[in-house]
Amino acid sequence: MKKHPLLLNVLVGLLLFSCSQEEEDQLPLFNNDEHIVLNTSTDLNSRVKKDGIGVVGIISKNNPTGKYMKSGDSKIPGSWPIEMIGQINLPKFEGNTLHLTGIDIFDNHAFITYKGDDNLYLGAIEILDLSSQSQPKIMSQAIFTNASLNDVKYSQGKLYIPATFNMDSDPKLKSRANIITVSTSNGVFSGDFRIDPLKGEHATGVSVSDNHIITSSSNKGIISLLNKSNSAIVKEMDFPDLKQVVYASNRIVALNEKGEISLLDPNSLNIIKTIKMGGHLPLSIEAHNGLLYVSEGSLGSTVYDLSSANQMTKLNIPQKDPNNKAHSTQHISSNDKLLLMANGAAGMSIFELKHNHVIEELGNLELKATPDMVKTSNQYIIASSKKSGTHILRINTTHQINDNGCAGLKAYDDCSWIIVKANRPQAYSGITAADGLEVSDQLTYCGSLSIKNFISVHPKGSFNMRGNLTVGSFGRNTGMIINERFTVEGNVVIYGNLFINKNAKIEFLGDDSKITVHGKVTKQDGHSIKGKFNDTEGKF
Repeated sequence: MKKHPLLLNVLVGLLLFSCSQEEEDQLPLFNNDEHIVLNTSTDLNSRVKKDGIGVVGIISKNNPTGKYMKSGDSKIPGSWPIEMIGQINLPKFEGNTLHLTGIDIFDNHAFITYKGDDNLYLGAIEILDLSSQSQPKIMSQAIFTNASLNDVKYSQGKLYIPATFNMDSDPKLKSRANIITVSTSNGVFSGDFRIDPLKGEHATGVSVSDNHIITSSSNKGIISLLNKSNSAIVKEMDFPDLKQVVYASNRIVALNEKGEISLLDPNSLNIIKTIKMGGHLPLSIEAHNGLLYVSEGSLGSTVYDLSSANQMTKLNIPQKDPNNKAHSTQHISSNDKLLLMANGAAGMSIFELKHNHVIEELGNLELKATPDMVKTSNQYIIASSKKSGTHILRINTTHQINDNGCAGLKAYDDCSWIIVKANRPQAYSGITAADGLEVSDQLTYCGSLSIKNFISVHPKGSFNMRGNLTVGSFGRNTGMIINERFTVEGNVVIYGNLFINKNAKIEFLGDDSKITVHGKVTKQDGHSIKGKFNDTEGKF
């Protein structure tokens, strides 16, 4: 097997052969110096934009307009503080725009694959660092000028990428369908690209079980189990026209072009169950925690029990226009607590996963996009749109708080515009997403608090925050106004503007507090700022 050494920021030049000549004669070769362009330049981040970043609200059935609510309104606050931390334009190469085909997330890194238009053999893989409080970063990029990259899966330090190659580009390629393997560490490609042939015309999907890499291919297709260490074929089965393959709960789930979904044994590849969808074709599948989710276009999604293949429930598209064909569920993804549906022109719908497989509709994310793909894992949500590119969202969960003043505090459950009136001090803990906050007495909040519009700390008001605080949206008239006292220990992100008025007193507690202000900071004479803190944007 020929391996492809990495050189940064240039067309990869000299080929280094890591295997014997005998192996080269038996296995496909790839003309690396002509067909891979690698880049780790900071110039990649010119595609990362602040357009639309900030607190993302949820338009619920109780508030279908999504308008800001004020004191006295009946809307209750949410328990899912979500923020968009960055929007990334689609990559281009020699005038050709690439379109997203696959997303995977591990820890604080995202891995994204792209392909060119249908008549082009052109693809890319990018690695994103999502850990920064300021904005995501594109760490590495590899462009393949003779292959479409169709999906990606990360496992144990390696990326597995099904790809369709132009066989005319290299006479030693044995198949159009191949699986690319590359090691990665700390956001960069840390080993050689390795390319192994698969049967079929197009490599369409990849997943990973405890023991194997699982691949799918279409046309004269096949489902294959590959050895994780060397990508050698362990077992394969003819499976024409496969679109996608996923692994979960000791089951392989395969979707073909005819709309049939097969549940297979992960070792023998024997078919256990088959689901036939009838007169409509499913667009994609997702499996997680014993459930199978099937995206069905204008019909929304259907949820099945993964062990029995029995249908459990239907998920309709919230706020769907029955006359708009662009209102169509294209893709679906879930983590342990949330389910996201990418519904094209109908937006991104969000559901909460409760005990005993109960799924509760929350509404639509206030995301200015027409998403056609979504991936969520742990605290991150990544949505893609053919028009607006990639949207990176973060679920603002709380971290451990060691403060005696937080012990025993109840959760906030009043209206979504939080009002702390004079002579009525209040204290809360937990996770809250609200429209606004006005403080005219003492407020203590411990946990994660997300405010979509404005925070106003009025004269004689005192706001004591422990945990994560997120406020406003970039480029809109939102943010925080401090007229009196603001004390914080934790992380503060203000996407709008910060006004520190005369007599305002800000104090940061502890050694690890951070503040990020994306908008403007306006300070009047007579204010004071005390304590140790990390000003990530240098606005102070």
